[in-house]
Amino acid sequence: MTQKPEQTQIQIQMKEEILKTSQFRLGGKHRFTYIKLVGSIIVILSGFVPFTDNIWSWIDPEFNKTLDARGVLLRSDVWIESLYVSILLTSLGRLLKAYPHTYFFPIYAATYSLVMYELMRFGFNIDPDWFHRLGFLIMLLPGLYIIYRLQEYVKNLKLQDEIQFRTIERISISKTKSDEESK
Repeated sequence: MTQKPEQTQIQIQMKEEILKTSQFRLGGKHRFTYIKLVGSIIVILSGFVPFTDNIWSWIDPEFNKTLDARGVLLRSDVWIESLYVSILLTSLGRLLKAYPHTYFFPIYAATYSLVMYELMRFGFNIDPDWFHRLGFLIMLLPGLYIIYRLQEYVKNLKLQDEIQFRTIERISISKTKSDEESK
C-alpha cells in the first residue's frame, strides 16, 4: 500500500516533465500562431516583390538603362523573375496557413502588373515609374488596414492557444486526480 502513493507522485512528476518537454519541443504554446504569422508576412512580401524593379530604379536611376546579355533591359528581367518569385512566396505562405486577407497584396500586384503589361502591349505609352509609384501607393492604403486586421488576428490566435493550453492542463490535472482516487 505504501508503494501506490509513491507511484502516483512519480506519475505526476513524469506527466509534468512530459508536458514541459513537449511544450519546449513544439516551440511553446504559440508555435502554430507564429507559423501562421510568418506565413502571413511571407504573403505580404510576395505582393511587394513584383515592384522590385521599381524600387531598384528609385535607388539607382542607372538601372533603367542597364541591358542584359541579350540586349534587353535588365529591369524587364527583374520584373519577370519577380513575378515567379511572388508565386513561390504566395504558395509558401499558403502552406504556412497565412491570414486570408493578406492575399490581397499578391492578387493586387498580379492584377496591376497584368493591366500595365496589357496597356503597353496595346500601344499605350505609359511612363512606368509614375504609374508604378501610384499603384504602389494605392496598394498601401487597404494594405495598412489589412496589417491592422492581421494584428487582431494574431491576438485572437494567441488567445485561442492560451485557452487550448489551459484546457489541456485542466484535463491532465483532473485525469491525474481521478487516477489517484480510483487507486
